[in-house]
Amino acid sequence: MDYFKIKPIKRQKTSYQMESEIQKEIDKEKIQELKKENRQLKESLQLEKKKMENIENSIKEFLKIHKLRTNNSTQCKSLLIFMNKVD
Repeated sequence: MDYFKIKPIKRQKTSYQMESEIQKEIDKEKIQELKKENRQLKESLQLEKKKMENIENSIKEFLKIHKLRTNNSTQCKSLLIFMNKVD
């Protein structure tokens, strides 16, 4: 009875199917690379935002000091303080 069992025929993939599968794999890899790049860009953007906030705060602080002091020598000192904070 064993020889009456029907064995399924294994079909070979067509070249189109193989190309399609290969392209899907390539697309998956590209998507992963783009996600990684996107994540890195977001992180760098966050760092740049923090830097800009720090600079903005330093400028605000400098302007406060500048308004409080009217003497030329103190203006120079406050400018030096501001420059040190920005660096």
